[in-house]
Amino acid sequence: MAKLKIKLPIVLLLILTSLLIISPASARAGQRPLADDEVVFFGTFRLESGETLDGSLVVFGGVVTLEEDSEVTGDVLVFGGNVTVAGSIRNSLVAIGGVVTLESTAVVRGDLIAPATVVRREDGAKIFGQIITENIPQVNVPEIIITAMPETPEIPEVVPPQPTVFDNFLQAIQPVLSFFGVLARALIFSAVAVLIGLMLPRNNEKVQQAVEEHPVLAGGFGLLSVGVFVSAVIMLALLSVTVILIPLTIPLIVLFSLALTLGLLFGLVAVSQEVGRRIMSSLKREWTPSLQMALGAFSLAFVLGLFSIGLWGFLGGVLWTLVGAIGLGAVLLTRFGTQAYIRRQPALAEAAPEAAQEAALVDDEQSSE
Repeated sequence: MAKLKIKLPIVLLLILTSLLIISPASARAGQRPLADDEVVFFGTFRLESGETLDGSLVVFGGVVTLEEDSEVTGDVLVFGGNVTVAGSIRNSLVAIGGVVTLESTAVVRGDLIAPATVVRREDGAKIFGQIITENIPQVNVPEIIITAMPETPEIPEVVPPQPTVFDNFLQAIQPVLSFFGVLARALIFSAVAVLIGLMLPRNNEKVQQAVEEHPVLAGGFGLLSVGVFVSAVIMLALLSVTVILIPLTIPLIVLFSLALTLGLLFGLVAVSQEVGRRIMSSLKREWTPSLQMALGAFSLAFVLGLFSIGLWGFLGGVLWTLVGAIGLGAVLLTRFGTQAYIRRQPALAEAAPEAAQEAALVDDEQSSE
């Protein structure tokens, strides 16, 4: 063991010395090196029978063959190469990685040091020094048994149920049911409109006046109010992420939703009264406010409901949105019918009647003279 500890530093020193001192030269078959030592970089080197290499041999990833009756007077260092020895090596053979083959006529008078190297030694090969090999242990990889995949069960064919006689009957009368549904909703809305008109006649009159005089302004203001409401609800919902703000944001969302619903319903009632007034004017009749309200609400809900059936659903939705926006805007402009909305006139328009009156007085004075 003491000899082994002494030999390993000598071998490492020999490796470093060979890397620093030995001049590299590639040797090929039939070509002799200029220097005594030989370095093979990823090439081939063959020492033929009867030849002697008076020096050391260093191999980097090459293929080296020492034939029978050939001799290397120094050391042989192999780094990841493939070396076949049939001749004689006076000193040590050091191999790190690669494959070393010692034939039956091979003679190594020094040590054989071959860690992590595949060493093939035939019978009759002689090694006078120590043999230090640490071959890479073979790892037994367990056999992977691939089980057969289970067969995919057949997917049963899905047969749609055949429509029954009752289903065919419902499909046939679907347009009739839709028509009567629209009629029922129109009657219910007409009754609600008359009830609100009887409970809040003056408020409804002011809202209806705003619808009549400023429909475009009321519609734009209503759409803007809906956008503000949606933005406010989203902001409150984001604030309610924290537990602390939940008791505050949830009541506010409920309050805003209730106010918007009541305002929208009140606005639709006012629009219905305006529709009833225009129907009455076109027919040149005089009706009571309740009858006017009932006829207008029924006509509005019935016509827009018909537009919401089938292919006309999109158009009906757009019309309901516009009518609702006009009614909601009128309600907000009049503060839920508590005060009439009067649009301010420009200063020039206010001064025009006074100027006309003064001009009339001047004409009267001139005519009297």
